[in-house]
Amino acid sequence: MNLSTGLVDIEGDFDCSMRSYTGFGEIRFGRVTGNFYCYQNQLQDLDGCPRFVRGNFICSHNVLRTLVGAPEEVRGDFWCNSNPKLNSLLGAPEVIGGRFSSWLVSVPEGRWSLATLARMYSEAVGQKQSLIGTLASPEDLQRKIDLNPEKMAVELKSIIGLPEYQCLKWPERLKEEVDLLGNLDLVGL
Repeated sequence: MNLSTGLVDIEGDFDCSMRSYTGFGEIRFGRVTGNFYCYQNQLQDLDGCPRFVRGNFICSHNVLRTLVGAPEEVRGDFWCNSNPKLNSLLGAPEVIGGRFSSWLVSVPEGRWSLATLARMYSEAVGQKQSLIGTLASPEDLQRKIDLNPEKMAVELKSIIGLPEYQCLKWPERLKEEVDLLGNLDLVGL
C-alpha cells in the first residue's frame, strides 16, 4: 500500500486471471511496474485497475461493456479481446505504447492516438464504426475541441482535411492555425 496515495502499487507483475472475479471490490491499484493480467474472469468493469502499467494490460475474456476504469497509461500492449458485451471504448487509456486489440479494433504498436482512431472511424462501417465512434466520431471530437481547442488542433492535424471531419468547428482565433496544420500534414510535416 502506498501510504501517500492510499493505492496498492505492485513491483513486477500482477496476475488475477482465471479466478471468476466480477470486480476488484475495495482494492484500488495505483502503479504496476510489470504486467497486469485480469483475463478470463467475469469482470463487468475495470473499476480499481491501476492508473499506470509499465508492461502489458490484458483484460480479455470478461464481460466488459466499456473500458471505464482502465489505466490512463499502458507502456506495453492493451488487450481487451473476447469481451462480447463491449460496445464502447470510453475509458480506454490515453497512452498505449504497444498494440491495442479488441474484438473489432486493432491498432498497431505505437500508433494509438485520437487521430489514428479518427482515421479508422472514417474508413470503418457498421459495428466497428460504432465502437470507434465512442471515442472518435465527429460529435465526440467536437466536444473535445470545445474543451481544449489548441491541444486538439495539434492532436488532430492529420485528419483535419478528411471529408468526414470538415464539419468540425474551430474557434475563430484558431482557424488560420488549423488550416496551416492541416496543410503541413498534407506535405508530410
